[in-house]
Amino acid sequence: MIPASPDGSASGGGGARSVWHRFRALMRQYLWLWIAYQTVKGSLTLCLIWLPIWWAYQG
Repeated sequence: MIPASPDGSASGGGGARSVWHRFRALMRQYLWLWIAYQTVKGSLTLCLIWLPIWWAYQG
């Protein structure tokens, strides 16, 4: 039988609902990693770009 058969009897099927559940599981798993990444990126941008520009403007 073809793995993506319409009757869903073969493994690997599941359709859009299965894809949505996997997507939600990945979002839960990586949410805090994404938040930490954005925090580090924002801190580095502030320290390496915006503060030197501000200091140069003030001086």
